[in-house]
Amino acid sequence: MLSLLLLEACAGAPPPRQARLDAAFARIQVAEARIEHARADVARDDESCPRVGAAERDARAAQRELCSVAREIADADALVRCEHAARSSASIARQAQRRCTPAQPQTTARVQAGSP
Repeated sequence: MLSLLLLEACAGAPPPRQARLDAAFARIQVAEARIEHARADVARDDESCPRVGAAERDARAAQRELCSVAREIADADALVRCEHAARSSASIARQAQRRCTPAQPQTTARVQAGSP
């Protein structure tokens, strides 16, 4: 009787590898959501530069976490998602830099007559 209950309990549980993959992909989805939230924050016109910087840092942290999980489980789909996250994070960083780096004044060199 006890063996029958144990067999029923085990039959309903996913195999250990599958459970580990499920947990890893749940973490990956959370990291992807953080990256998309950061993208939205950076794109919003009313965000201040300190908040844009915080969003960019969060995107990079989420990307690092996602890629760490992907390497840990060595799953092809997870590794592709890592590549996408890296590109998204870099794009967010470029957008944040464009928004919050003051424009450098243009200087023009004047050529004086007779100068080498």
